[in-house]
Formats: sequence, C-alpha cells, structure tokens
Amino acid sequence: MNFSDIKSMTFVENVVIVDGRDILISRTLDSNITAVQFHNGNNFCIEEPLMKEVPLSKYQFVLDEFEKARDILDTPKEKSLDDFKDEKLREIEEIYKVKSTESVLYNGISYKGGDVSASAILGAINLAENLQESNTKIIGCDDKPYTLTFEEAYELSALIAKKWRDAFFKYKELKVQISEKEDIQSINEIIWI
Repeated sequence: MNFSDIKSMTFVENVVIVDGRDILISRTLDSNITAVQFHNGNNFCIEEPLMKEVPLSKYQFVLDEFEKARDILDTPKEKSLDDFKDEKLREIEEIYKVKSTESVLYNGISYKGGDVSASAILGAINLAENLQESNTKIIGCDDKPYTLTFEEAYELSALIAKKWRDAFFKYKELKVQISEKEDIQSINEIIWI
C-alpha cells in the first residue's frame, strides 16, 4: 500500500485511520508530534501541532504496518473444535425451544405446550378446587376457553409436562454428547431425532 492508493490517513498515538478504517499498530509517534495527516492530492504529510510538511516516505512505515495488521484482521480464522461445538449447541437449543413448547392435541383440541402451560393448568385446577367449582376452564391454542373435568385437566397437564420433559431430557442428552465429542465429524453427526 502506498499513499497514492488511499484517500486519507491519520496517525494519532498508535492508531492509524486509513480511508475511515482504524487499526492499532505497534509503533507510536515521536513525543513532540500529536498527529500526522495525509489527504489525497498532497505529496506530503502534515505533522501536528506545528503543521510541518514532511515527505511521504517518512510515514510509509505507517501504511506498511496498517496493511499488515489489516491483512491479519481480515484473514478468516479456521473454526476450532469449540467453535463447532458452540454452533451445534445453538442449533440444538433452537430445536429444543420449539420442541419443548409444541402444542398438544387433547380430545380434538390443541393446547399450548411447555412447562409453563402444564403448571398453569395445575394452577387453574387448584383455583377451581379451592373455589369449590366442579370443573375448570383451560384456554386452547385458538384462545377459546374449554371446560374440562379435573381428571381431564390433570391428564392434559401430564401430557404437556411429559412432552416438555421428553424434549428437555433429549436436549440435555445431546448437550452431553456434544461436549464429549473430540472431532468435528462426530459433532456434525449429532442430530435431534
């Protein structure tokens, strides 16, 4: 990279800004110079605070170090085993979030799934029993209330809780499998079935 290749350069302390991109370099300015500026069209750099014009060659090292640092930063790094594990964990977690809250069909009506839903049904049963009601109302996925006997509501809660628990255990099992794998191929072979 040369000065003819860029529009502008600012060098302050150990920060170089070339065409709007800033990168730290290992070298710093001399103590009596606060900044160095270059703008396209000039054949010199300006040292501040004295506004002294100096030859471009004096600060070519800045562009060289900037280019070297930029190339290192822009080179994609290879994924590590831990990177693959983290990716697979995120994939499994997303599937778990869906599976653990899938709706449950009971007596032809779809009800919201998940541990919160199962607990809410138990709470509705408890409330109805304390109010000495003979049944309870549970909201379906269509947002309509449905009247269930206590026995039906307990059964629905258990179905929902079991579906959530199965998904939770599967999620935990797959997390352990991922953590124990020592190669990328075996990590990629882990799937939610």
